[in-house]
Amino acid sequence: MTQSRKALWWLVWPGLRQAWVHSSYPALALGVGAALLLNLLLATEFVWTEWLSSTARLVGWLGVLTIWSMTAAVTWLAISRERGQAAARLAGGEAGEVEPLAAAIDEYLRGKWYEAERLLRQQMRREKKDAEAMLMLATLCRHTGRLEEAERRLDELAALEAARKWEVEIAAERKLLDRHRTDDQQTDSEFHTDHNDVPHGTPDMTRAA
Repeated sequence: MTQSRKALWWLVWPGLRQAWVHSSYPALALGVGAALLLNLLLATEFVWTEWLSSTARLVGWLGVLTIWSMTAAVTWLAISRERGQAAARLAGGEAGEVEPLAAAIDEYLRGKWYEAERLLRQQMRREKKDAEAMLMLATLCRHTGRLEEAERRLDELAALEAARKWEVEIAAERKLLDRHRTDDQQTDSEFHTDHNDVPHGTPDMTRAA
């Protein structure tokens, strides 16, 4: 099936593409609502004609036509925009440009935290809701001891719709943060205990004789 035919199939039903491709609950609700409205109008048009007046049915059909037209236009614009972005990324790759996220992963694996963070922030300026970049930045903040910022990044990520794909990784990262905090508290407790055991003052060496 060609790309054009695929695009036409997405226009058949309101919210179909967003619900199928992006797992959008609002789009699913829109599709279900459109189905209920269409079934109601068909029932009042051919079965229980006394339920609604002809004027009410006309308004209903105009509403259905409006919903279908608007959602089809929005879906077509989204498809066109995504195709343009994909073409731009392909052109950038052909020109030898490296994506910031891919470069950040390389720097991260080499242990170059500063360069990795710079590239991740660059990626997030380009795509503010890049879930993978946000998760990786939270992990990097934990590695560099910035636990509060790591927790804040995870909270921001969890609020995104795309975070459902990363629920396991987010939960694992939160456990690592909790463990890191516990280790820090134990270290501080042992440090204070050791210092409290040290006798205060200078011993009187004149009594040694």
